[in-house]
Amino acid sequence: MAYARRHLDLLPASVRPGIWSTLWFMVQDGRLSPSTYMAIFLDMAPRGNDARQLSSFRWKLNTLLDQYLNQAVWRDAMERLHAVA
Repeated sequence: MAYARRHLDLLPASVRPGIWSTLWFMVQDGRLSPSTYMAIFLDMAPRGNDARQLSSFRWKLNTLLDQYLNQAVWRDAMERLHAVA
């Protein structure tokens, strides 16, 4: 987990979707905080992920913002998300 979080962009492209899916399921199961998932996404997004991959996260990010994050974290996440976009 720690390695994937720091080096997700260095893993083979064929492995990354599985890692992202696992992280998402961990959020749904309560084993990973939504704010941590958002932080991982925001850290990885500017590191050269392709546009198709990033756009596939749109619904997950909307779900995080709408259902999982409290208001203060939501505002911070939105500011960081707009900075990445």
